[in-house]
Amino acid sequence: MINENLLLELKRQRLRQWQLANLAGVSENTISKIINGRAEASRTVRHRIAKALNSSVQELFYEHHHQAFTAPRPAPASQGRTSKKHSVPRSRKQEGRNRRKPGKKFTACYANE
Repeated sequence: MINENLLLELKRQRLRQWQLANLAGVSENTISKIINGRAEASRTVRHRIAKALNSSVQELFYEHHHQAFTAPRPAPASQGRTSKKHSVPRSRKQEGRNRRKPGKKFTACYANE
């Protein structure tokens, strides 16, 4: 489970994980594991992180914010094609121009051999 409180505090203070690691005196790997929920922070590490962020251990590791840290989802894409290039179906004549003619060998790359 992602530690949303810690992640929100990093975003609020505009810090990167490596910067927090330097401020707290722990490795970047440790910070990453704590944020992504792959490891529990020891008591010492929790206090170092809280001190580095000028926050309390309670706020960062134990309180649950009601505001979820998720980006708003984009509106569902339409079922049709969205690219302007292909929004209009090609005519058979246009398609024929881009096709290789059967029976012709492609020799442009081998002309000098």
